[in-house]
Amino acid sequence: MHSLLDPSLPHIAFLTAEVMGKPAWMWLGFLGVVTALLGFDLGVLHRKSHAIGVGESL
Repeated sequence: MHSLLDPSLPHIAFLTAEVMGKPAWMWLGFLGVVTALLGFDLGVLHRKSHAIGVGESL
């Protein structure tokens, strides 16, 4: 009987594959954090749209 986290199983093996020198799970975690922060920034911090002035753009 195999464990669900056995790296030899196909549904887990891709997470341990090397992508640019790091395991794929690290890249997926990084992309998840970036996506969550972008969603937070656009959805919570910048709810109201407004015209950007010269001072704000600099």
